[in-house]
Amino acid sequence: MLYGGQDEDEREHVKSVFQESPHLDPVRILLATDAASEGINLQAYCHRLLHWEIPWNPNRLEQRNGRVDRHGQHAPEVEVFHFVPAGWESATSPAAETRGRGADQDGEALADELYFLYVAAKKVEQIREDLGSAGDVIASQIEQKMLGRHADWHAADVEIASRAARADLKIHRELARDLERLTGTLRESRGDLNLSPATVERVVRTALLLAHRKDLADAPAPPGFAGRCFVLPELPGAWGDARNDGLFHPLTGQQRLVTFDHDAAADRTDVVLLHLGHRLVQMCLRLLRAELWSGATPVGERRLSRVTARVVAGDVLSVPAVVGHIRVVVTGAEGTRLHEEVVVAGGDIEAGRLVRAPEDDLRRWLGLASEELPADAVLGRLTELWPGLADPLAGVLSNRSSARRRSLAGLIESRCTEEVDAMNAILDELERSIMAALDDTQYWHQASLFEIESERDQLRKDNEALRRRLESIPEMREQEASALRRRYADPQARWFPAAITFLVPASIAYGTSASPGGA
Repeated sequence: MLYGGQDEDEREHVKSVFQESPHLDPVRILLATDAASEGINLQAYCHRLLHWEIPWNPNRLEQRNGRVDRHGQHAPEVEVFHFVPAGWESATSPAAETRGRGADQDGEALADELYFLYVAAKKVEQIREDLGSAGDVIASQIEQKMLGRHADWHAADVEIASRAARADLKIHRELARDLERLTGTLRESRGDLNLSPATVERVVRTALLLAHRKDLADAPAPPGFAGRCFVLPELPGAWGDARNDGLFHPLTGQQRLVTFDHDAAADRTDVVLLHLGHRLVQMCLRLLRAELWSGATPVGERRLSRVTARVVAGDVLSVPAVVGHIRVVVTGAEGTRLHEEVVVAGGDIEAGRLVRAPEDDLRRWLGLASEELPADAVLGRLTELWPGLADPLAGVLSNRSSARRRSLAGLIESRCTEEVDAMNAILDELERSIMAALDDTQYWHQASLFEIESERDQLRKDNEALRRRLESIPEMREQEASALRRRYADPQARWFPAAITFLVPASIAYGTSASPGGA
């Protein structure tokens, strides 16, 4: 069961169980109040819905149906049912709509009303094709009928079809455009931040090794799963709590495998995705940050080094190179972190001297570098060369940071403008919605539809609340814009040296050819 006031943990458990495969639990019936009519997705294995009653508001029916009649539904047809009185077959025949008022006028009226409710319920289903924009058409026909006037369903059909066609074309165009834009943004962000499954896996492995000398264990993937899967080791204390977050299946209680692959984990409940927001990944990141920026710890006692050397296969690099990494953090006037990134600069090592290389080349070399370390003799030679490289590399990093500082000013200003525009767009939509609701004056004053005084009072209160909300929007707009501009005011950039990476061509990485630096 799902109902208002239910314990949040129980509610989440019920939703999880109902969304699981039927072979895990034979209970396939969910009883719910209208507390489950919005914001809950139940389409994974359910395609049948029964309305215990028919509410007067068609939108409520639509909201209920939308729990299973939505994107991700695998069944070829969604079945929606509602109760009807005995004898509904005759009451819903076309003859019942055209039958004249004779001796048995009350019976004819009952048949007519039953047919009307039947048609109304069917029309509500059509609204699903238009994502709700025809709700006012149905509501108008119900209003006419309840006032004893003629309900013109043919006109409603024409209007719904017209709106649906326009909306369908508009929605498909907008969705295609938004999907293309968001997919590109996601791809670029993953590339810029190096957020590949392998990178996040390495973060977790490194942190577990540093904190507990434990590691992930490879495991066979479940049937049909395309990514790599692992078993988490047992961990103590707070680490154990973070490890267990979502790890055990809500229905079977069995420990699940984990993965770092977003694409492979989509729509799967038999594995747990360890994403950046997962508690365990967050703890791993905090540990690595603390190790990296622990200035008080003597160098010999640090568990995480800021200097490494990596082998680059192929012929993209003919001589060794050195790359410096700088972390930049931009904060606003209120101390809010507005932006953070890692900037790189460096170049080739030719005859023991640094020759600056373009940033694109550096990032390409870093992307091709393996986890393999060069031979000890090569590492020793790079160490000898470092005193002559340190100052030139510091100068290259300083020039790169100055250039980036200038571009960051424009970036921060652009983000502030975008957030203000987005806030205004949300309030514009809210304003239009409220005005549309208030514009339906007939609805707010239809006292004949409501026999209970409390319902009429509630309508008036709702109307007054909407008016107050509408009047508050200009002030809200100004307050929100001012708050956003304060947040982005007086941006300050702070720079922190992060790490040094030596890149060594495979041809000399093992001491089999010319020594590093041409020496």
